[in-house]
Amino acid sequence: GHFASRARARGEDGVPRRLVALATLLMILSFAAPFAPTPMAMLLVASVSLAGGGGLFALATTDMMARVSPRQVSAAGGITAAAQSLAYIVANLLIGPSVQAAGSYTPAFIALTAWILPGCIIWLLWRLAPSPRIPDIVANQ
Repeated sequence: GHFASRARARGEDGVPRRLVALATLLMILSFAAPFAPTPMAMLLVASVSLAGGGGLFALATTDMMARVSPRQVSAAGGITAAAQSLAYIVANLLIGPSVQAAGSYTPAFIALTAWILPGCIIWLLWRLAPSPRIPDIVANQ
Protein backbone atom coordinates (compact mmCIF):
# COMPACT_ATOMS: atom_id res chain seq x y z
CA GLY A 1 0.00 0.00 0.00
CA HIS A 2 2.81 2.39 0.87
CA PHE A 3 4.60 1.87 -2.44
CA ALA A 4 1.35 2.17 -4.42
CA SER A 5 0.58 5.46 -2.64
CA ARG A 6 4.05 6.79 -3.38
CA ALA A 7 3.71 5.81 -7.06
CA ARG A 8 0.36 7.62 -7.21
CA ALA A 9 1.95 10.71 -5.62
CA ARG A 10 4.63 10.61 -8.34
CA GLY A 11 1.85 10.76 -10.93
CA GLU A 12 1.80 7.12 -12.01
CA ASP A 13 -1.59 6.06 -13.33
CA GLY A 14 -3.31 3.13 -11.70
CA VAL A 15 -1.62 0.37 -9.76
CA PRO A 16 2.06 -0.15 -10.63
CA ARG A 17 2.48 -3.44 -12.49
CA ARG A 18 5.74 -4.18 -10.72
CA LEU A 19 3.90 -4.22 -7.38
CA VAL A 20 1.31 -6.66 -8.71
CA ALA A 21 4.11 -8.82 -10.15
CA LEU A 22 5.97 -8.78 -6.81
CA ALA A 23 2.81 -9.63 -4.85
CA THR A 24 2.10 -12.47 -7.31
CA LEU A 25 5.63 -13.85 -6.90
CA LEU A 26 5.30 -13.73 -3.12
CA MET A 27 1.94 -15.48 -3.32
CA ILE A 28 3.19 -18.32 -5.51
CA LEU A 29 5.86 -19.16 -2.93
CA SER A 30 3.09 -21.39 -1.60
CA PHE A 31 4.17 -23.89 -4.24
CA ALA A 32 7.21 -24.53 -2.01
CA ALA A 33 5.08 -25.33 1.06
CA PRO A 34 4.87 -29.11 0.53
CA PHE A 35 8.67 -29.23 0.43
CA ALA A 36 9.22 -27.33 3.67
CA PRO A 37 11.39 -29.55 5.88
CA THR A 38 10.06 -28.30 9.22
CA PRO A 39 6.91 -26.71 10.62
CA MET A 40 8.85 -23.45 11.13
CA ALA A 41 9.91 -23.43 7.47
CA MET A 42 6.29 -24.03 6.47
CA LEU A 43 5.20 -21.15 8.69
CA LEU A 44 7.74 -18.83 7.04
CA VAL A 45 6.66 -19.88 3.52
CA ALA A 46 3.00 -19.38 4.41
CA SER A 47 3.69 -16.00 6.03
CA VAL A 48 5.53 -14.62 3.01
CA SER A 49 2.93 -16.07 0.65
CA LEU A 50 0.05 -14.57 2.61
CA ALA A 51 1.81 -11.19 2.60
CA GLY A 52 1.73 -11.44 -1.20
CA GLY A 53 -1.95 -12.38 -1.05
CA GLY A 54 -2.69 -9.35 1.11
CA GLY A 55 -0.84 -7.20 -1.39
CA LEU A 56 -2.89 -8.62 -4.25
CA PHE A 57 -6.13 -7.93 -2.39
CA ALA A 58 -5.12 -4.35 -1.66
CA LEU A 59 -3.80 -3.64 -5.16
CA ALA A 60 -6.80 -5.18 -6.94
CA THR A 61 -9.21 -3.25 -4.75
CA THR A 62 -7.26 -0.03 -5.29
CA ASP A 63 -7.32 -0.50 -9.05
CA MET A 64 -11.03 -1.27 -9.09
CA MET A 65 -11.92 1.67 -6.84
CA ALA A 66 -9.91 4.06 -9.03
CA ARG A 67 -11.96 3.00 -12.06
CA VAL A 68 -15.45 3.61 -10.69
CA SER A 69 -17.25 6.87 -10.16
CA PRO A 70 -16.98 8.24 -6.62
CA ARG A 71 -20.77 7.80 -6.42
CA GLN A 72 -20.37 4.07 -7.05
CA VAL A 73 -17.46 3.29 -4.72
CA SER A 74 -19.69 1.96 -1.94
CA ALA A 75 -21.67 -0.33 -4.26
CA ALA A 76 -18.51 -1.50 -6.04
CA GLY A 77 -16.87 -2.31 -2.70
CA GLY A 78 -19.93 -4.26 -1.59
CA ILE A 79 -20.10 -6.24 -4.83
CA THR A 80 -16.37 -7.00 -4.60
CA ALA A 81 -16.70 -8.19 -0.99
CA ALA A 82 -19.66 -10.38 -1.95
CA ALA A 83 -17.72 -11.91 -4.86
CA GLN A 84 -14.76 -12.64 -2.57
CA SER A 85 -17.08 -14.25 -0.02
CA LEU A 86 -18.63 -16.42 -2.72
CA ALA A 87 -15.16 -17.51 -3.84
CA TYR A 88 -14.31 -18.49 -0.24
CA ILE A 89 -17.52 -20.50 0.05
CA VAL A 90 -16.89 -22.38 -3.20
CA ALA A 91 -13.23 -23.01 -2.30
CA ASN A 92 -14.17 -24.37 1.12
CA LEU A 93 -16.79 -26.66 -0.40
CA LEU A 94 -14.04 -28.09 -2.63
CA ILE A 95 -11.30 -28.32 0.02
CA GLY A 96 -13.21 -30.80 2.21
CA PRO A 97 -13.68 -33.47 -0.46
CA SER A 98 -10.11 -32.91 -1.69
CA VAL A 99 -8.67 -33.52 1.78
CA GLN A 100 -10.84 -36.61 2.25
CA ALA A 101 -9.80 -38.05 -1.12
CA ALA A 102 -6.09 -37.25 -0.84
CA GLY A 103 -5.69 -37.62 2.91
CA SER A 104 -3.74 -34.35 2.81
CA TYR A 105 -4.20 -30.63 2.36
CA THR A 106 -1.38 -30.50 -0.19
CA PRO A 107 -3.44 -30.92 -3.41
CA ALA A 108 -5.96 -28.29 -2.28
CA PHE A 109 -3.16 -25.95 -1.22
CA ILE A 110 -1.41 -26.30 -4.59
CA ALA A 111 -4.68 -25.88 -6.51
CA LEU A 112 -5.60 -22.72 -4.61
CA THR A 113 -2.13 -21.30 -5.21
CA ALA A 114 -2.35 -22.10 -8.94
CA TRP A 115 -5.80 -20.48 -9.08
CA ILE A 116 -4.34 -16.98 -8.66
CA LEU A 117 -1.92 -17.27 -11.57
CA PRO A 118 -4.28 -16.90 -14.57
CA GLY A 119 -5.94 -13.76 -13.23
CA CYS A 120 -2.65 -12.14 -12.22
CA ILE A 121 -0.96 -12.98 -15.52
CA ILE A 122 -3.92 -11.65 -17.54
CA TRP A 123 -3.98 -8.46 -15.46
CA LEU A 124 -0.23 -7.95 -15.94
CA LEU A 125 -0.41 -8.49 -19.71
CA TRP A 126 -3.61 -6.54 -20.34
CA ARG A 127 -3.17 -2.95 -21.45
CA LEU A 128 -5.67 -1.27 -19.17
CA ALA A 129 -7.24 2.04 -20.04
CA PRO A 130 -5.94 4.82 -17.80
CA SER A 131 -7.95 5.18 -14.64
CA PRO A 132 -9.94 8.39 -14.54
CA ARG A 133 -8.60 11.15 -12.34
CA ILE A 134 -10.91 12.09 -9.47
CA PRO A 135 -10.78 15.84 -10.25
CA ASP A 136 -11.76 15.07 -13.87
CA ILE A 137 -14.74 13.00 -12.70
CA VAL A 138 -15.93 15.62 -10.22
CA ALA A 139 -15.54 18.44 -12.80
CA ASN A 140 -17.63 16.52 -15.35
CA GLN A 141 -20.56 15.83 -13.03
